[in-house]
Amino acid sequence: MHPRILPEWDGGSHITSTLAARLVAEMFAAVAAKRAGKTRAWDFMAQ
Repeated sequence: MHPRILPEWDGGSHITSTLAARLVAEMFAAVAAKRAGKTRAWDFMAQ
């Protein structure tokens, strides 16, 4: 799915950066869902 990740397995720091970037992307998706009107569900999960 992500061919760019394969060459990065030689360096642990690169793998960490890739996973961190993916986590940030998921966080932005959560923010987009919050702005879409799911604030109550998000606040419930945050608690």
